[in-house]
Amino acid sequence: IYIELFEIWNHLLLQSSIKVQRARCKNCLVWAKSDNLARDVIKLTPDIPVGYIVMRDPSTGARNSLLRIKAAGVVGVYHPLIDENLVKVLHGRNKKVYAWTVDESDSMQKMLFEHVDAIVTSHPTLLQRFMQQIRTQCFEEGFSLL
Repeated sequence: IYIELFEIWNHLLLQSSIKVQRARCKNCLVWAKSDNLARDVIKLTPDIPVGYIVMRDPSTGARNSLLRIKAAGVVGVYHPLIDENLVKVLHGRNKKVYAWTVDESDSMQKMLFEHVDAIVTSHPTLLQRFMQQIRTQCFEEGFSLL
């Protein structure tokens, strides 16, 4: 039953990706947990940005490979795995780094200083507050964020 439901879900996601392409959405991203699904979306809708997930395997503790899908432009990384080296490697391959799910204030600050490209959070107001505090501090110290 799981396989059938998963295949139905994949089919629906592929259909949705095609609808996004037809709508010419400029600010859309397909973020897939399944590498095979991500590859299928890339083949069917090459104009839509596609991302894949990097996390730890709960049974082994091993981290997924960082550079698994060459054509994907975004890598969603479980935020505790993110450090300067990881960001440097992914940016060096022209991939954007999206940190997920960052809901604690300390982690938000760390992700901002690690120069990730996006932060996925359930608390956007808190994140905006941190971003404004950093911006204000930079301006007060004579720095520009440009």
